[in-house]
Amino acid sequence: MNLLTEFKKLKRWQQASWIVLVVILFVYFISLYYSDIIITYMHSLNFLDCIRNGNLLGFYEYSVEHPFGGHPADYFISSYILFGLWNLPCYIVSRSSGEMQDYVALSSGSLLWCKVLLIIFTVLTVRELVKLMKSLDVEIEKALFVFLSSLFFVLPTYAVAQYDIIQVFFILWGINRYIKDEGISWRCLLIFSIAASFKAYAIFALLLLVLLEEKNIIKIVIDVILGGAFTVLSMLPFIKGYMLASSNANEGNIGRLSELALSLGNERISVFWLAFIGLCIVAYFQSRVDAISVVKKYMYFMLCFFAMYYSFTETNPYTLVMMLPFIIVVMSSRENNVANTLLELGMEIGITLMFAAHIDSCIYLSEMCFGYLSLSKVVVNRFPESLLSAYLYGGLTIIAPITFALFVACIVGMLIINNPWKSISTEGAFSISEEKIDIYSRAFRLFMLVAYFIVAILNVIF
Repeated sequence: MNLLTEFKKLKRWQQASWIVLVVILFVYFISLYYSDIIITYMHSLNFLDCIRNGNLLGFYEYSVEHPFGGHPADYFISSYILFGLWNLPCYIVSRSSGEMQDYVALSSGSLLWCKVLLIIFTVLTVRELVKLMKSLDVEIEKALFVFLSSLFFVLPTYAVAQYDIIQVFFILWGINRYIKDEGISWRCLLIFSIAASFKAYAIFALLLLVLLEEKNIIKIVIDVILGGAFTVLSMLPFIKGYMLASSNANEGNIGRLSELALSLGNERISVFWLAFIGLCIVAYFQSRVDAISVVKKYMYFMLCFFAMYYSFTETNPYTLVMMLPFIIVVMSSRENNVANTLLELGMEIGITLMFAAHIDSCIYLSEMCFGYLSLSKVVVNRFPESLLSAYLYGGLTIIAPITFALFVACIVGMLIINNPWKSISTEGAFSISEEKIDIYSRAFRLFMLVAYFIVAILNVIF
């Protein structure tokens, strides 16, 4: 795709919206950073240290002995291999004197270099998303703008600088491979297996695809096992150290899935697992026509999964970007264009305000996010908490239950009107044209990104 040629074909207001979006993304890129990626970055340098010292298999034990910010390395080894390779130039420069020079490793230039990796995977993700949208006959330009301007993408990837976008790329690549191979091939399984080696969410994604495609129980079990094989095999040499380094993190992540439970009979039943198992049963009993029909249902089932995940478990905002491609495809129904646009915006506003209210997580609206790059001189060490911050968090805490209810209601509404069995047309409910709703929604999306940045910077300055 020739970007310049495609850009020239757009209307003036579309061109203007893309130019403003690129400027906003650039400002986010040079201004915002969160400590989690710094922890992974520093452990990737420790990983290179272990290779240099001939102690590769002792990497996780080494991270326990040399934690950063009080945290050992608690991700799968794939993350540190990828970050280690990418950050090799930073490692060479920071070790030029023989000892690790933290002031070099943690300089703005080194941190921005690390963040460039997210831009690369954004480009790769967009490429796979375009392929998928072509296969599913989705309007590409509009869908891409929604994706790249969404709070679900911009805040986790460019503000918080988390790397779930890497897993999004592999999952979309796996879906496209499924379409190309007209079924679940060894290549499709390998791609999903690599995705799971970064974070285990990909196993849920693979399981739903397998259930929609396969009806032989033995094949289903084999496919799911193969889908996790790369993770298991890559982690086997490190398993002892990994269990030592990640025990607390894993217990917390697994426990979250069962926190909300109902007391029935002799046992408490996890609401999330009850809903997910039910979703798997429905997926298994769906008939298969061809790969495209399976993927269309699959995108809907994955949105159902994320609706359950965010409604029934305590989560971090990082993973919101993983839900976004499925929202994009589900909301592409032309007869429900206005309703889907409003529902998607309601979802963004609702859950973003809810996460912003969680001051204990120190993520959204946090001084920490401004403390590393271009604005670090403005906001660093501004304690105690400002008066604006106190009022802001106080107000957000009060309305957080309402805004979260807005998110849940909107995602349920989107699932209802776009269900693949009998969708509900809302075409006659709105008198506004598709072009006008597109113009207004783009303007509002850009306003939300600017407003977030302004409120966040005022919050930490005053």
